[in-house]
Amino acid sequence: NAQELHKTLGERDPEMARRLRPSDPQRVIRALEVLDATGCSLAEWQNEPGKPVLPAEQALRFFVSPPREALYARIDRRFDSMLERGALEEVRALAEQDIDPGLPVMRALGVKPLMQMLSGNMTRDDAIRRTKTDTRRYAKRQLTWAKRNMIAWKEVLVKDSESIMDKIFAIIDV
Repeated sequence: NAQELHKTLGERDPEMARRLRPSDPQRVIRALEVLDATGCSLAEWQNEPGKPVLPAEQALRFFVSPPREALYARIDRRFDSMLERGALEEVRALAEQDIDPGLPVMRALGVKPLMQMLSGNMTRDDAIRRTKTDTRRYAKRQLTWAKRNMIAWKEVLVKDSESIMDKIFAIIDV
């Protein structure tokens, strides 16, 4: 169980055990895997300074993001396509296997609402709406993280990939 895994990590790699929550078995397992495979703590790897390919002053960094309404429309189309291509059948197969709900596959966006729908606890429309809303919130968190952590990067707003290069070259030429 997660507590035992965290305890094992604490015995073998106290630094990583301090950094990770016992309730995060995915990262705890990864830390143990790195330790077993390399003999080094993941903390050591993370503390090593990165080696940039280019000096920072020579690099131009771009963060490409779509306008919110375009992003949300793509999220909706993508989930509709996933349903057409068998997502519900995949979730049904997961439900039949009685998999531990704490595993990453069971936390994937859409799995929980579709399982609730299959068990009769949610309508199809509500499951679809819930999944699209959850996916939008996830995308928003990713964009918020990027804008907070990629401050020196130039943001390029594009509706589609065709216009990315034109927008980037316009920024470079300024």
